[in-house]
Amino acid sequence: MPPKPIQLPDKLKLERLRGPAFLELKQTARLAGLHPAILEMGQALLKAPGEEAGMFALNDDRLRAKAAEIEAAFVAGLRRVAKAFHPTPMIVKSARTDTKLVFWYEATHSRAKKA
Repeated sequence: MPPKPIQLPDKLKLERLRGPAFLELKQTARLAGLHPAILEMGQALLKAPGEEAGMFALNDDRLRAKAAEIEAAFVAGLRRVAKAFHPTPMIVKSARTDTKLVFWYEATHSRAKKA
């Protein structure tokens, strides 16, 4: 059975977005569902890639047990932030100890050989 068609208002106004308004909307859509702490950390670290790191403390046993999941979520989220806000490709690096997770950005390097 096909789905029911959507009922739209009679006077539906379509507006086109271009330029900065479109880019802002596009970045917001890319980051939908991202935890605010990851977004904040990513934006701060992009100001000085390779020179600054962000740390997430694993203060209790529950966080330590989920360290791998937390690390994966931060790495994936930080990649999304870099793609949305940085003009050049960035690599997300991470390190984990028993009590903390550390994240930073590094610039990618071209693998093309110079002639």
